[in-house]
This record gives sequence, C-alpha cells and structure tokens, in this order.
Amino acid sequence: MLFEDLPTEIIEAILSHLPPKSLVTTSKTSKKLHQVANTPLLWRAHCRTQFRFWDPSHGLPSNFTSPLNDISWKTKFKDRMNLERRVDQSMDILVNSQTDRLPTMQRMLAMSDDFAEYTYDVKEALLRHCAAPEEREDHLARRYWATAVLEKLHRGLAIEEWKRCMLRGGTSSEQLERNLAAFDLFVSDDEHDINSVISSLDDIASELQAEHPELETLPTREKAITVATFLRARGHNGASDEEYHNLPNNFLGKTLRDPEHHSLPLIAVSIFCFVARRIGLSAHPCSFPMHVYAIVSSPDDQDLDGRPSSKAPQNMYIDAFRDPIEVPQHHLLAQLRSMGAAANPDEFLSKAADTEIIVRSSRNIMHSVQTLQMHGNIPLPAPDDPRTPLWYRQKPDFDKAFYASLVNEKSTRYVAQQNITPVNDEPSEALRQLAGRYFKRWDRVTKRFVSNIKDEYPDD
Repeated sequence: MLFEDLPTEIIEAILSHLPPKSLVTTSKTSKKLHQVANTPLLWRAHCRTQFRFWDPSHGLPSNFTSPLNDISWKTKFKDRMNLERRVDQSMDILVNSQTDRLPTMQRMLAMSDDFAEYTYDVKEALLRHCAAPEEREDHLARRYWATAVLEKLHRGLAIEEWKRCMLRGGTSSEQLERNLAAFDLFVSDDEHDINSVISSLDDIASELQAEHPELETLPTREKAITVATFLRARGHNGASDEEYHNLPNNFLGKTLRDPEHHSLPLIAVSIFCFVARRIGLSAHPCSFPMHVYAIVSSPDDQDLDGRPSSKAPQNMYIDAFRDPIEVPQHHLLAQLRSMGAAANPDEFLSKAADTEIIVRSSRNIMHSVQTLQMHGNIPLPAPDDPRTPLWYRQKPDFDKAFYASLVNEKSTRYVAQQNITPVNDEPSEALRQLAGRYFKRWDRVTKRFVSNIKDEYPDD
C-alpha cells in the first residue's frame, strides 16, 4: 500500500510529527499530501507549540479553542515566521552598527504592520538572541542588545497597562493584579511577564480549592480566614525587619517566585485579595495609612457569618502581613484617632482606587532605591581622617590620565593610569553582561575582550 492510500486521518497524524519546514516540503510531493498538509489543525498545533508569546490582539490562547476554519492558521504561522526573520535582520544591524541604534530598536518593537504600538510577538525572537550561544563571535553584544530591546518592550507594555487604568478612571477593579504585575516588567529580562504572574495566582487558587473543597459551603468570614491561613502556611508571611526594605519585596511577580515569598504589606495583602477573588470573595486593599489591610465584604443577602440579611453588606478587615489575621474595625478606628485622622474614617477604611495602590507601590519602590543610593553616596572624610582611602590621602597628581571603568554593580568608577594592572582571570558573568555594550566576546586565547566599537575606536 502506498503512503497516499492510507486514510486521511492516519496521514494527518503522521504529518503532525513533522517540523514546519519538513511539512512544507512534504506538501509539495503530491496533491493528496498538499491537501492534508494544509489542514488548519496541523498549523494551529504549530502555532501553539512553536511560539509561547503572542500579542493580545491575536486573541490567543482563547482562539486556540475556536472553530478551526475561523482563522487561517497557516497564514498566521507564516506571518509570524516572517516577523522572526525581520527581527533577526534588525538584530544584526543593531549589533554590527554603532549608529541609529535607538531608531532600530524602535522599529523592532513596532515591526508588525498590523499594530500601531509595540507588538509582543517579537519577544520570542528576542529571547532567542538573549541566549545567543558562545559559538557566535558576537554573542556578548547580541545578548546585551537583545536584552536592551526586551527591556524597552517590557517598559512600554507596563506603561500601556497604567494608561488603560487611567482611562477607566482608576477606580477599584479586577484589573489591579495586571497593574501591579506591570511593575515586574521593569525588572524582568526573561520569559516572566504579566501573564505568568496571573498564572501563578491561578495556580495558588487551584491549590487552595484542592486542599479545601469545603470552601463553597463556608460563610464569608471563614472563607477569608481560610485563605489567609492557607497563604501563611505556604510561606506568605511578609518580610522580616532586616529584609523589609529589600527592593525585590516590592514586586508581585518576584514575591510569588521567591521560595520564601518575602514581601511588603501592600504586596502580601494584594496576593490575598487576588486569591480570595478567585474563590468568589469580594476582597480589595483599603487605604489605611502606614499599613495595608484587605477589606472583605459579605454578599448582598447575607452577613459575614452566612446569616440572611437585608442590611447593607458587612465588612471585615484582614491583615495578611502580621497577627491577628482578622482586625476588628474598632481597633482600626482607634489607630486613626491616635494619628489624628478620625474625622473621615471612611476615606481610610473603604476600598482603595487602583491608581492609589499603583502610586503607593511606586513610592515604596522609590524609597527602596533611594535607600540603596544613599548608602553609596557617603562623602569622603577629611584627608587626615584614618577612614579616608589611602589613595586620597596621598594626594595623587590629578593632571595624569584617569579612566572611567566598568564595574559589576553598574556604578561609575575612575582609575588612575598607574593603578591599572592587566589580569588574565576569566570575567564574571555579571561583567560579561555589561561588556556586551562595547565588546563582541571574550577571547580566551588573548585574555581580552574583542572590541565592538570600531567605528569610534578603529585602532582597538
């Protein structure tokens, strides 16, 4: 029996194991194989398996379950491959030319004709260049510039999220988790993004429901306490005094991925709210000063303990950061009085607007960054002070050459020419990442970086 005489379903199952290029080649061998190789089912599978990141305008992953003939999957795959090739070409230009790098980066991010703004489709190709193998002669430069483009893409997407928040008035909404996850895009240069944060929250909620199948039958108060207790048992206990101001504690995604889940109260309470919402609770951060609590409201027809009620919904307050878990409202009112803020308690004990939480989180981040900078900007003491560095007390001749040096922590250092000593040690990974801005690779034979700034310094 000839291969073509097999039932169409069997041929289709066999062809599904071929990579895309082989599938195209096979389709040219006969009319029957051409017909089978172009079925939407095969190309939808390739779109699903070959690419992890799609721009939201494609409607994926929800469109993966739509009727097959609603979308030309082969065309979508072909367009995506063309986009990948254009990204590769632009990366070659970016790495090999020192001029017009910013316009080149901008064109890469808005490369698809279908999008007026940045397209997330380019992330797949950028990650490939971020992991350029050492066999490539320009792997350090390629990794550096691909990371720079990816960071620019992430920052643009984060700002777009906050713009949408402003357009809807910034009121309390179900989109707060996306707004907080957007901060992670400023510190993420890998596959982690807003969707990965959302998936992590979904996974936590699934684990909670699997461990507590009785949740559906519990009243609001017991549900809320069960969620808070579950999260604490999973390590979501905030941060200790010593680690409180650590910069990673300000980011939702980093907290979820951290095995110890260190976080500030705002992030801990937000995680509680996002998980609680997934099991049907009405939970939102509230605007309390100096700390953040979650406000949980009962259904319209019940009180917090599940009893029928025709009154307005009751509220309870959850502290996801410290004990006790449930904080009585009169305790919060007493705190407001001690702060001199008891004139308008509803302002501090009601749901916070999304914009307020975003601004509060940004201020926490700025405070952590400023704390780090302050430690590095302590002025030098007097020359006769024993704490003064030896080189400063010796009063070097500042008419001699000083060179700006590149160091691991990205700060600017100046070194006198006579203090520069060649070393043959292998550079650290952190230094390699920084070196990609100026060099192609590290030459293990000559023990030197290979210059990638020949336009500016042709003699190097």
